[in-house]
Amino acid sequence: MTSDRDDTTLPGGRCPPIQWAVPTPASADTAQGAVARFASLAVGSGGRRFVVGNDIMFFDAPSVPAAPLAAWDERGQSIGRPAGPFSFILPRAAVDASGRLHLLWGEPAEAPRSRPAYEWPLQAVQVWTASYTPDGGWSVAEKLYQGEPIGWEFATLSDPSTTGSSEIVVAASRKATALGGGVLLARFDGLRWATSEVPFPWPLAGPLYPSAVVRVRRLFLAFISADPDADSDVNSVWLRASADGGASWEAPRLVSRSGSTPALDVHVLAGPNDELRFVWLQNVTVERGPGAPAVVRQMLSRDAGAAWLPPSDLGGAGPRGRVRAAVDRCGRTHVLFEDISRGADASRLAHAVWDGRWSAQTALFPSLLAFDPDLRVERAATGERLVLAFVGRPADAAWRASLQTLLSATSADPAQPAPSE
Repeated sequence: MTSDRDDTTLPGGRCPPIQWAVPTPASADTAQGAVARFASLAVGSGGRRFVVGNDIMFFDAPSVPAAPLAAWDERGQSIGRPAGPFSFILPRAAVDASGRLHLLWGEPAEAPRSRPAYEWPLQAVQVWTASYTPDGGWSVAEKLYQGEPIGWEFATLSDPSTTGSSEIVVAASRKATALGGGVLLARFDGLRWATSEVPFPWPLAGPLYPSAVVRVRRLFLAFISADPDADSDVNSVWLRASADGGASWEAPRLVSRSGSTPALDVHVLAGPNDELRFVWLQNVTVERGPGAPAVVRQMLSRDAGAAWLPPSDLGGAGPRGRVRAAVDRCGRTHVLFEDISRGADASRLAHAVWDGRWSAQTALFPSLLAFDPDLRVERAATGERLVLAFVGRPADAAWRASLQTLLSATSADPAQPAPSE
């Protein structure tokens, strides 16, 4: 059974129309009333799926448990949590090539304790990881970072499901100090985790929304920062690249100057061959904050970032929230975003596809209040599908009706050649 269909025929007709299945709860135990806010979705081979997040139903709750981690497998069963005194700030998840789940999360300076919901998300000064297998359970947690505060709320994760690379990469901005800012990179190469820092000397400090992909030994880092050479600029879009696996970095290159209208939520995607694609929200007025008119913008480079084609915007401007993006085996860019034209408290989800030009924007599950999306590409020998996790409930439900974490997927497309490295 399907609930939403995108019948827009894209140039070339290489792939069938998109059909999304009716959303189902990520947790089989709906009676417990748990929800994975800020949902992170992980997919692997053989139908392996995990959803993780923070179990915070409403942000006006008087108290949140000390360790509010929600984590479920593809059967909707809870997989518990790593042992230890942890707060589990905004967990991120990925499945490696061997099928292991990797969980990464932030930790505050103080010990875990119950606290009012409005204090979330907490400021992270540490990053931890642990892995999980159904047979072995959770590994011992390992600390990857401790130091200056980091912007873990804007950390991004790329994994084999979205890049075709065997590596998992997490990027988070380190808060700017008098010496400048930086980006913390945590990378899993198939055997172990390692961390490094990409320094950004002043005045190009405090890079926001960092997003990284790996192609063989090349690393590409997208981020947002003001252009120090411009008279007036806020949140322009930049690229920084490394040809030697992160041992050294090229100087930052400006991809798109924003001027007085800021860019937000940039994502770097690996397309076919040497293609790089940047997808972000571009404000079109000087207004800022939730509800400011913005377009979903894509820019594409066919030579690994040396030159860029003109920007391509999806439809007209409107109030939009979080955006997520992925490239499928057909070479199409898929974007999902929060449509907050009804108000920030009445979000819906929308989907669009780029294949040389943008399709029409499609409202997904319009009868549902829907937000906190995460998008992955589930690849198998017989084909692939898009998988979506989000938080929602019926739009006509009572104001305090419980939220659920929901899953949906597209019908499988036949297998086609994967993007080359």
